[in-house]
Amino acid sequence: MAGFIPLEDLSAQVELWTPSSFLENVATIRDMEEMDPVFDYEVFQGREVGSKLPTAIALDEGAWDYAPIVMPVRGGVRDSLGELKRRPYFLVEGHQRRRYLNALISQGRELSHQRVLVLKSPTIANFS
Repeated sequence: MAGFIPLEDLSAQVELWTPSSFLENVATIRDMEEMDPVFDYEVFQGREVGSKLPTAIALDEGAWDYAPIVMPVRGGVRDSLGELKRRPYFLVEGHQRRRYLNALISQGRELSHQRVLVLKSPTIANFS
């Protein structure tokens, strides 16, 4: 990805994605991180801190409270270890929601389509 994206070049649109599409198509800077669905579920349910976290409250009711933000990346994105992840989107914001979504899907929960805010920039579209 480019190191600098001019804000005036950004456009945004909200799209509806299936939960599995979100998990399969979005790379993160720490893409090699292991998600632990059992641990993540326990944490978001508040078993570590005493109260259910807002992400869990929202997704347990069917949809996250605000859309995560992604950017399309042509050719994939390099993670923090320098490995190329050939996924069409990069997660800008929403890492916790990704973890809890993964925990619910791992339990076999069926969730409706979720809102995703997709940022687009000609700077990124022309970067390879």
